[in-house]
Amino acid sequence: MFFQLSSNKTSRTGTYGFTLIEMLVVMLLMGLVTAMVLPSISSIYDSYARQSERKQLFWLIKKLSMESFKNASTVKVKLHNNQVYMLAGAQNIVIKSFDHLQLKEIILVAYPSGVISLDTITELVPGGEREIAISGFTEID
Repeated sequence: MFFQLSSNKTSRTGTYGFTLIEMLVVMLLMGLVTAMVLPSISSIYDSYARQSERKQLFWLIKKLSMESFKNASTVKVKLHNNQVYMLAGAQNIVIKSFDHLQLKEIILVAYPSGVISLDTITELVPGGEREIAISGFTEID
């Protein structure tokens, strides 16, 4: 036989899988998609965290109002940056700290009648301030 096919030839018909280049391209695309999606997810998380902390602040103020009514005493609370202080004489006792909520400095007074001295609290947000109503805790623009 003059023309004989060699049995040493390798063919790709029996191999399966991806090449290294294909794997690297897929990993690069996954990294790019992740890099684009991650910032929006973190901003959504921060938004929900601030909303949750606003609700915690609302219930804390309601609780202080009920305590002053129950004990027939006046309660003074100072809101400053991310902390809530109970004003007891010359001492400021931290009763709550927030991670995502920044508040403008203000003093709330809960009277024995259950009335709170203020209707709104000012939250410091990027680019300005936002008023938060204590009753029902709705945002005012």
